[in-house]
Amino acid sequence: MGTTEKIKREFTTETSSRIDKLIHEKLIDLGFSRSLIATFIKEQGVLVDGVSIHKPSYKVKPGVVISINWTWTRFSGLEPEDVPFKVVYEDEDLLIISKPPGVVVHPGNKNPDGTLVNGLLKRYPEIASVGSEERPGIVHRLDKETSGLMVVARTQKAYKVLTEMIKNKDIYREYRVATLGTPPAEQFVVNAPIFRDPHVPIRMAVVPWGKPAITTFYVLRSINTDMGTVSMFRAILSTGRTHQIRVHLRHMNLYPLGDSVYGNKISSTLAPRVFLHSTVIKFIHPFKGKEIAFVEPLPDDLIGAWKKLEVR
Repeated sequence: MGTTEKIKREFTTETSSRIDKLIHEKLIDLGFSRSLIATFIKEQGVLVDGVSIHKPSYKVKPGVVISINWTWTRFSGLEPEDVPFKVVYEDEDLLIISKPPGVVVHPGNKNPDGTLVNGLLKRYPEIASVGSEERPGIVHRLDKETSGLMVVARTQKAYKVLTEMIKNKDIYREYRVATLGTPPAEQFVVNAPIFRDPHVPIRMAVVPWGKPAITTFYVLRSINTDMGTVSMFRAILSTGRTHQIRVHLRHMNLYPLGDSVYGNKISSTLAPRVFLHSTVIKFIHPFKGKEIAFVEPLPDDLIGAWKKLEVR
């Protein structure tokens, strides 16, 4: 559980510094860690002389005005709760779980409880001391409406290794996604930097100043309908940016089905939720030295949506 708080500050810089370091110093009275400050900057941004910045390493000069207007939830202790998820694999160090759609991975401003983390704490209470206090055990995320496979750390040593493996692209992750629009080829790679959309704050976008992002797409099947071409893809991540698959598809004029954020008016009506599913996870177990691989088939709601399209 937690309480929502507003943080409003404005100050003029006196020295040259990274923005996360400077804000950490200015908010020292609130007890925020520098990593939490960096998260706030990435997710909610700050204004530097009226310009929105979402990069913690951004270097500010003396004499600029920094404005902070953040909302956050101060957690008073995460509570174990009965939250649905399927355990695909477990050992003493890690879990592979299948997250159902509609479940948020960890508590945040709009979701203080009822999250996957609350459910993990109910079944695996030892996770409380693994990783960060707000996101125990979590080494990567899926969006609320995305279903499928995730890796979770059960021990601190596993947490450190798995986060490095994610960072170094040593964990293979493959998704199924369906779109409205004509694919440019049977196989194509989108190599386009991603950052928060300067015009729509809740959305990410391909922008020149974004973080490197690479996704490979393979067409599995296409259907010609009266609305246009509907296709299902294998999507393979080489990086793990927020909303990466959906952003890259929209960039290619391919609109994810059931997606009110990155789809269009037609595509958003063609599935009961975002047609995105984490279907394959594969990596060398960091402590057993053997490759482990798991496949999670499409859930019934997405299979049903696709079958409806096939008979239209």
